[in-house]
Amino acid sequence: MPETVYEIASPQSVFVAYDEKTGLQTSSKSPAYSHEEEILKLSGLELNKDIYVFDVPIDSEGLNYIHTYKCGEQNRETLVLIHGYGGSSILYFPMLKELAKKYRVFCLDLPGMGLSSRPKFECTNVEETIEYFVSGIEKWREAMNIDTFYLAGHSFGGYMSTQYTAQYKDRVKKLFLLSAVGITKHEKIVTPEEFAKDLSWFRKKLYKMSLGFWKSQKTPGDYLKSHPKFGKCLMKTYLKKQFNRDGKSEKLVKLLNNYFSELYKLESGSDKAIFFVLQPPRAFAVKPLEEILDNELHMPITCYFGDKDWMDQTGAHRILSNGKRNFKIKQIDNSGHQITMHNPEMLVNDLLVELEN
Repeated sequence: MPETVYEIASPQSVFVAYDEKTGLQTSSKSPAYSHEEEILKLSGLELNKDIYVFDVPIDSEGLNYIHTYKCGEQNRETLVLIHGYGGSSILYFPMLKELAKKYRVFCLDLPGMGLSSRPKFECTNVEETIEYFVSGIEKWREAMNIDTFYLAGHSFGGYMSTQYTAQYKDRVKKLFLLSAVGITKHEKIVTPEEFAKDLSWFRKKLYKMSLGFWKSQKTPGDYLKSHPKFGKCLMKTYLKKQFNRDGKSEKLVKLLNNYFSELYKLESGSDKAIFFVLQPPRAFAVKPLEEILDNELHMPITCYFGDKDWMDQTGAHRILSNGKRNFKIKQIDNSGHQITMHNPEMLVNDLLVELEN
């Protein structure tokens, strides 16, 4: 059967709808679009000339769509970038200019996240959740009529990139995992009680609070909606700590704060996926990637971690010690988990080397 290619819609063609009870926007045509454009200007790429932002319908009715960036159109080889949980493609902006010099680059907001459409999330287990994201990525690929490509995913996006690659091995040339969550297979899962035992009184209180959110399946977006003033303050503090570490990025923090504040006003999408994919106390995967990476995937794979990264790397090092061919682990200096933002220069330079190897 021939692949279905859907008409691509521009952001301006997406209508605004509101839920009268909550006042929440029920489509992604929100003020976040204008904040997104302001942040993308910092990439050094000119909007609608060097970089394009649009929504790709992934069903015949056009009700569901994937928010997409495209740059480097003049290049032959394609690189697809997928963001992490609670984020969006915007967190790749510092990398785009250099990558677009040699690759046709696409960034996509995962289904139900970022500025993609947010249909009701009805998954009830990890298998359904994986299929939800993998099928969404594949429908996007079909709509864009892309044959084969290089794939990179950060954190939760790295997890879903691996699950996608496991199902569509003939589509992915090389896989890049950027501080991916859920690699390590643990023989013994520490219980929340065991984990909390040695924490200080204050940390134990914070942990119990977060565990309560987890058990009641309250997402960060839920909290920000129910506590808007405190939530906005909390988010600003987090963004400042993560992205203004040199004290010279106040403008960026302000733009990101404006953008994510509007993003979290949108109705819930696939936020609750995290509760089916990961488990407390340390965000271990319900279905770890270790065996898939070690035994099922045979294309070149490179894992990147920050030198101050909190993500569990045990499984990746175990795969390396097993002698798996075409499997590498690399460290990004002066970086925590947010390696696409903390040290984009080093990450891009090394990605380009690995892509061209």
